[in-house]
Amino acid sequence: LSGDEAKKYGISQELSRPIILAFETTDAAVASGALRAACDSARAELEAARIELQENPTAIDVKVGIITYGTSLQVYRVRRGLPHIVTVLPTVDGSAALPRAATPPLHVLSESVEELLSLLQDLPRMYPSKPTDASPPFRSSGIGASA
Repeated sequence: LSGDEAKKYGISQELSRPIILAFETTDAAVASGALRAACDSARAELEAARIELQENPTAIDVKVGIITYGTSLQVYRVRRGLPHIVTVLPTVDGSAALPRAATPPLHVLSESVEELLSLLQDLPRMYPSKPTDASPPFRSSGIGASA
């Protein structure tokens, strides 16, 4: 693109920029409730965007991508009537990148809002809180247990 073409393309009101929702899935984020709160907030915003698209036919549709990060980076793809597809990208030297041949995991909101909302509902359950030393996962009994 020439400089003028790039400027026109970059500021066009008719073209939308993608929205990438990134959620931290570390043990601390899950245990603190930050993951659930972030997913709930994103669900509310996507619901509002869906209503806006339904009420305003001239509203600009957006593309949405969802990733999670913790010890690795997970990229999610949604398809109508099918389970969520997760691509796990291990980090190398602290960075991760999509494989070159991969298509961007972006979903047009108006075409996949139900699947995106479902994924946001499921994410907190996909990363359950791990028990801490203060609350052991089971009660000791049997050999070696003190009475």
